Amino acid sequence: MEINVLAFCCMTVVLPACLTAQARSSSTSAKVEVVAFDSNGRFLGAPNVSLFESDDHKNLAAKFHAGVADGIPFGIYRIEGHLPAYSSEIRYVRVYQPHVAVVLGLTFSVELPEVPPILHGRVVGQVPPKSFVRLVGVYSNLSMESAIGADGEFNLGGLSDGRFLLLVVGQKGILASRAVSIPYTGPALEVELGRDQVVGPQ
Repeated sequence: MEINVLAFCCMTVVLPACLTAQARSSSTSAKVEVVAFDSNGRFLGAPNVSLFESDDHKNLAAKFHAGVADGIPFGIYRIEGHLPAYSSEIRYVRVYQPHVAVVLGLTFSVELPEVPPILHGRVVGQVPPKSFVRLVGVYSNLSMESAIGADGEFNLGGLSDGRFLLLVVGQKGILASRAVSIPYTGPALEVELGRDQVVGPQ
């Protein structure tokens, strides 16, 4: 009887410790899945992952098969993905949950003109001090900013084709937003404060 009690005590102490250690070990690695779209939203499937580099310069790209890798340790990684006829994209990704999805936006590989397209526009309304315009790719990793002039005008140069979200950003968050496509061929581009507002911290 004493042996059984002793065995039971050992099981109640050792088994939970083993399970906790196993849970810890499985909770610090992730399955990472990478897919690609072109900059206009066409699904391209799994790209070739040529770089998946950790902070300590370990390249885990060889773990990826058809865009999926298991057992990726938690951390911040630099990824590079590419497909034939498309320019590669490099960005940083955070891996801190069991299943991580990474979406790369690949641009069709064409040579940009000597002077790439420039997007001119104007913010309509009372622009708070220290506000700016930010253009963010919906599918691509592109992000760029412009100051807003006294007359509300802004300019964003060096653009590639694709779908984007144009944001007016101030100290209270996003003041207005508008979807735009490049090349932009519509009427004079205006973003009106108070329309399509996204609530920010107050």
